[in-house]
Amino acid sequence: AAARETIHRLSDTGLPAFDGMIYAHVRVLRGDYTEALEKLEAGIPKENEPTSPVVHFLAFSGKMLALLFSGRLGDLVQLLRAGRENAEKNGNEPWLFHFREAWLRTAILDFDGALQLCDGIVSRSADAYWCRQSQTLGRIATGYAALEQGQYDGASRSFSQVLDAKERTKLFLHWYWRMSAQLGMTNVALASGEFRKARIEADRFL
Repeated sequence: AAARETIHRLSDTGLPAFDGMIYAHVRVLRGDYTEALEKLEAGIPKENEPTSPVVHFLAFSGKMLALLFSGRLGDLVQLLRAGRENAEKNGNEPWLFHFREAWLRTAILDFDGALQLCDGIVSRSADAYWCRQSQTLGRIATGYAALEQGQYDGASRSFSQVLDAKERTKLFLHWYWRMSAQLGMTNVALASGEFRKARIEADRFL
């Protein structure tokens, strides 16, 4: 935020488009959804308007996050459908849209649907990054599904895989996924009546 203020003070042109999209992601993570969406919309080109593919990608990425975190799930579903259709029409694999849909499904507690999408990405994608990202979300979905069914050992195993130090490859928002898994470990301990362990897991989460 300080860097952005410095740039605006020293330059009349403001942030370059790429940096603007990165900063909009920061605004999303700070909870400034309205302001972030205004900035992100500028990165999504109108019909026949030239733009950088990377800026376009980041604008879609950030907008989907802002809609998800602010609870505008109907708008998010429409964006996911349109983005997936455009990607397929242009001959591109819609990994981003599949992954964001899986994330949406975890938010509405459709863990089986999320896992199905994640498994599909892993089985079809040759891109190691998308595979790791999808495996991580899939493990969290598996853990919460097992927790719902009272399968506490299975839930702990899935969450532990996300928290395993040997598996800690950095991903987009890797800390967010690890916090989700740590919260899952706390919930498993609570549900199984291990209250001392639940306190320890909660302290780790904090």
